[in-house]
Amino acid sequence: MLMRLATIAAALRLFARHRNSEHEQALVRMAMASLICLLVVWQSALAHASNVMLALIGFFLCLSALILIDIRRRPQPVRTRRVIAILNDAGGITCGMLFAGELGMPIYLFYLWITFGNGFRFGKPYLYGTLLASLAGLSVVLWQVDFWQQHRAAGLGLWCGLALLGLYFSTLVTRLTGALQREEAANQAKRSFISSVSHEMRTPLNAIIGMTDLLHGTRLDREQEAMLGSLDTAAQLMLALVEDVLDFSKIEAGKLVIEDTAFDPHRLAGGIIDLFRYQAAARGLQLRLDIDPALPHGLCGDPHHLRQVLVNLMSNAIKFTEQGHVVLRIALLADAGERVRVRFDIEDTGIGIAPAAQARIFDSFTQADASTTRRYGGTGLGTTISRQLVELMGGQLGLRSSVGAGSTFWFELALRPHAAAATVGIVAPPRRPPSATAYALLVADDNATNRTVLRMMLERAGHQCTLAEDGEQVLDLLEAHRFDAVILDMNMPHMNGLEATRVIRFTTSPGRYLPLIMLSADVSAETREECRLAGIDQFLPKPVRIDDLLDALDRLIVRPGAPPPRARVVPQPALSLDGVLDTTALAGLEAIGRDALFVDGLVAGFIADTQVLMAQIAVAIGNRQVGALRDLLHALKGSAMSIGAQALCTTCTQLEECSDADLRRESRTRHAQLQQAVEQLLDALTRYRRTRSHSRA
Repeated sequence: MLMRLATIAAALRLFARHRNSEHEQALVRMAMASLICLLVVWQSALAHASNVMLALIGFFLCLSALILIDIRRRPQPVRTRRVIAILNDAGGITCGMLFAGELGMPIYLFYLWITFGNGFRFGKPYLYGTLLASLAGLSVVLWQVDFWQQHRAAGLGLWCGLALLGLYFSTLVTRLTGALQREEAANQAKRSFISSVSHEMRTPLNAIIGMTDLLHGTRLDREQEAMLGSLDTAAQLMLALVEDVLDFSKIEAGKLVIEDTAFDPHRLAGGIIDLFRYQAAARGLQLRLDIDPALPHGLCGDPHHLRQVLVNLMSNAIKFTEQGHVVLRIALLADAGERVRVRFDIEDTGIGIAPAAQARIFDSFTQADASTTRRYGGTGLGTTISRQLVELMGGQLGLRSSVGAGSTFWFELALRPHAAAATVGIVAPPRRPPSATAYALLVADDNATNRTVLRMMLERAGHQCTLAEDGEQVLDLLEAHRFDAVILDMNMPHMNGLEATRVIRFTTSPGRYLPLIMLSADVSAETREECRLAGIDQFLPKPVRIDDLLDALDRLIVRPGAPPPRARVVPQPALSLDGVLDTTALAGLEAIGRDALFVDGLVAGFIADTQVLMAQIAVAIGNRQVGALRDLLHALKGSAMSIGAQALCTTCTQLEECSDADLRRESRTRHAQLQQAVEQLLDALTRYRRTRSHSRA
């Protein structure tokens, strides 16, 4: 008996490390078996037991152990195993009550235990199955045991109580299951909404940040450079906010993936200082970077989320500091060969945080107090996300602060050295200028403006671009021409980026490897993994930075004797025409265009494309082709977004969100609504072009 108890204890220790609902029920089963055995030993009835009873109890214990072993081998749910476990539980309890006689009355509670346990963990079908098995076992006990035959009324009361409690508990399980399903549906809807919003926000940010990068390469006076720096900072902080919300949703769902890639911490820190330089100057603050020269230039970790943490903390430091300085300090604490320990401090001379508020500063959507929110604004999410990201990266975020004396947020990370990631230079090595060794690049995007911005970015870097609108055109061009690399958009009509990638990888000869770069506003881990499996060499999130794109090309396209790098540099404010047309995108494109007719040609092309799309939409509505209609609406929305057509973009989004039944039933009304939005946009574009003509005159 003692050996059996030792075996049970070992099983408990083993399965404590592998918890799920079935494991927990198995632990309950072993605990129940132990208690029954202890009860038998306690009443010293073992000597009077029949061989049959001993065999049945031994069978119950052995089968329980086998179920534990099978759960260890196959952790996934197995219906047959659950049914066998239920019969084993009810049979073991029944044997215990038969064996113990009147002293087995406490064992009756185990019937309730297994009924409620199986129902709560596995649902109503298992609750009813366990209840029937328990009632059958209890019936045998009431029929066979002399004590219960002498107390039939009490036995019948226990039988009815078990039945009624089981049925009542089933209603509770139904309510609980319904509540859990509603909560899961709400969480799923929230995650879908956040993902959709982040995607829609990244698309216009792609144009803003892309044109900002292009403007950095033009001649700017000091005032324009300051304005451009402020715009670049605002766009980057807006992107950081989008990433915070998206990551918060992923962390809640347990789906955030921490990467392990090579990066240069010196360059990363320099980029963050550059990002906040104009904002700090506008507030009259000293912004300093204090980085340990002994810190290796090549490390392995998650540079994306590390940058996100530093941006959040630096943004807060500048926001809450009215005079003095903000310092980003990075120190090498220890170098153990395989691991280096790095400490990051963000120090400011701002308003500080009271001791009572420090305990809740890392709570979601929480700031020090209500007056802080009113005065400085903010979501109260940055520190929460930062702490969670640091913990996921294996560190811990701490705080030192006193009211009126500033604050210091710090964290430490253990990172792997990576010699190949080390870069020559200190903070932000310049890029190479346009050179004779131009790459022949194939760029595919279904959005005309995105294609134009990418082409201008790459041509300014000295490369030659051929443009395609979908995956099918990519394949046709690859048959006719030779390219050094292909840049693909994820979502394109006819054949999307992933489909084109699979075909390219299948058909490309083994002797020649073609680098493929994927651009997408969907930055989820699932999308990245899907791209990797399809054969993508580099995934870049939208909005894409020209530096990141050129870095990827330089790394993927190996060419001897490449010339040395070029300097980089940052868009322009917006106008609005009655809420129909936000002219930020057009103003930015005009600023980087090579002649005055560039935007006129772009607008004319958009109008022509829109007229074709509207004709195709009318045909799709007439033929009740809902799938084709959704594709056309998506294409129209992409074009509208690129030129700042806010109202048309909103209308397309509303139509896309309609159900198939609503689109069929209200097709005429929806078509009229769409036509009205297009007419308003065309009128706004006409007024915009007329205004530009007058200003040039």
